Amino acid sequence: APQNDSPALCLGYLVGAVDQLMAGQARRPATRRTICPPANLSAEAVQTALLLRLGRDRANRPQAAADAIRQAVEAEYACPLGAGVRPGR
Repeated sequence: APQNDSPALCLGYLVGAVDQLMAGQARRPATRRTICPPANLSAEAVQTALLLRLGRDRANRPQAAADAIRQAVEAEYACPLGAGVRPGR
């Protein structure tokens, strides 16, 4: 029987997209960052947050995957006030 590699492919894409987001954040001054994940954040935790968000907010499903990932990561791991800027500002 063929093996279903979809979960691994999804996780691999997600890790690459989050790496790209975090590289962009690292180039900003700390006061202009919008994403402040915990130090122990796992790829699986981000995947769970993204899938839950897409399940709750079906209007965002037609958008590009990278945009959906950015919005979910900014919503789930927004910087506390004073540590950066909130998304959309």
